[in-house]
Parts: sequence; C-alpha cells; structure tokens
Amino acid sequence: MKLLKYLSVFCLLSTSTSALAVMEIDGDFGYEKTVFGPNRENSLVSRSYAGSLAVYFTQHLGIELNYSRSRELTTIDEDRATTSNSIVLSSSQNRVDRSVYGVGLRISLGGRKSFIQPAISLGYARSFSESSYSLTYNDNNGSQIGVIQSDVSKARSDNAFGTFALKFRLTRGLSIKGSVRTYFPADDFDKAKDNLKYAAGFSWMF
Repeated sequence: MKLLKYLSVFCLLSTSTSALAVMEIDGDFGYEKTVFGPNRENSLVSRSYAGSLAVYFTQHLGIELNYSRSRELTTIDEDRATTSNSIVLSSSQNRVDRSVYGVGLRISLGGRKSFIQPAISLGYARSFSESSYSLTYNDNNGSQIGVIQSDVSKARSDNAFGTFALKFRLTRGLSIKGSVRTYFPADDFDKAKDNLKYAAGFSWMF
C-alpha cells in the first residue's frame, strides 16, 4: 500500500497545475448462474453492479474511485426427513450481500483515440458483507409448513484489488467494455487468481 501512496503523490506532483484533467465514468453489470448436484437441483446465482470514477492527470495514469454491490444466492434442495417423520427439510438458502469501496491507480495502456483501449487498475478495497440463511420445511405431501430465517451476520475486510479492462471505442467519449476483477490479501498476491469476477458495461470519457 505504501507503493500506491508514493505513486499517487508522484502522479499529482508531475502534473502541471494548468493541465485539464480528463475524467472517465464506468458502469458494469455481472451475472453468473451455476447449477450443480446429481439432478441439477441446486443453484448458485450471483449478481453484481459496479461503478467507478477515474481522473487522469497524465496521458496514461489516473486515480480511480470505485464502488460495487453484489448478491450471491445459493439454494440447496435438501429433501430429507427431520427427527419428526411428518416434517421434511425441503431446501436451504444462503444469501451474501457485499458492498466494496475502493481507491487506487488506473493505467491506460492504449491511446485515447484507439479503437481498442486496455487498462489496468490496482489499489485498496474495503468490503462490508451481510450473510444469512433460511430453511424451508414441508409436510409429507410437499406442502410448505414453515420457514426459519437466521439472524444477519456482518463482517468487514480490507484487501487489495486488481482489474483488467478491455474497452472498445464507439464514439468520441463512449466505449463498451469487458473486465475481470479480483480481490485478495495485500500480502498474498498468489490468491489473486482465486476470486475472479467478470463483468460487462460501458465507460464515458470527458
């Protein structure tokens, strides 16, 4: 994180006070659905929304602020009897809501007038998560008789983030983009490949 601070200071000091900063706004949406189990009876659904603001102080280097919101919903078809033969645990569902705030550096690897514009970002992220689960019970005839909802568990974590984005320029300011982002402990870069999130969206530069 010290390296990030030094680079930010260098970026600011190396910029002429008369230079006009270029700003870029991004929006992304991600969706993933995984079906698993012997009869494809279980599912994992993930939705995410993200936005960022980057201010370029040089041709290729800028400071990025970003925010993302995601929900992961895992549904398991239990279909197993409880201690009471007249009650069946039909399904369980686990939900995780996560909000992430990040700040870092963005490096543009292509010219602003190029059709294809790659970019990478690296910085610090703080994550807030809320998790809960529910259990659904049926009777022997398959009719629902009750749902048990757990309390919400909250957690906070501090990580590094890295993003690779590929933009395709449509007009002077508008581009469509695809990106992959990862969150990982700042002292363990090897874990960056264990938490990859893919998204598609747009960017507007002005």
